[in-house]
Amino acid sequence: MKKAMKFLSFATIVAILFTACNKSDPAPTTLQRLQAKWNFQKEYYHDVYSGVESRDTTYANPGDYSDFRTDGKIYSKYGTSYDTTSYSLLGDNKIVTTYSYGGFSYNDTASILVLNDNQFQVYSKTFDPAPDYYEYTDFFTK
Repeated sequence: MKKAMKFLSFATIVAILFTACNKSDPAPTTLQRLQAKWNFQKEYYHDVYSGVESRDTTYANPGDYSDFRTDGKIYSKYGTSYDTTSYSLLGDNKIVTTYSYGGFSYNDTASILVLNDNQFQVYSKTFDPAPDYYEYTDFFTK
């Protein structure tokens, strides 16, 4: 009976230790958190050309989105327009998008301001040429 009690005590302790020492999943990477369908909410836009300053806010139409997929492409719908662009990450806090317009290829680098389970915000400022510039902040939700 003593052997059975010792074995039962030992088995109980082992079970408690294994239960208490469960491995937690590693935190998702920036790329993993980014890869989702994000609903576009609005864009704040500001530009300065030849000393003339303008600001505007563009609000989303119902159903506007950008879908960041694992193939390195963003599939977007804005209003009645659909578009596909390429993207990559530069470190953990910048996203580079590549798109074509008028037969030319362009890169846009934006800083990731917020990226969590339900919010995504990016900011970009480009000089064109200095001192003229434009900047924008885009807001997305899930």
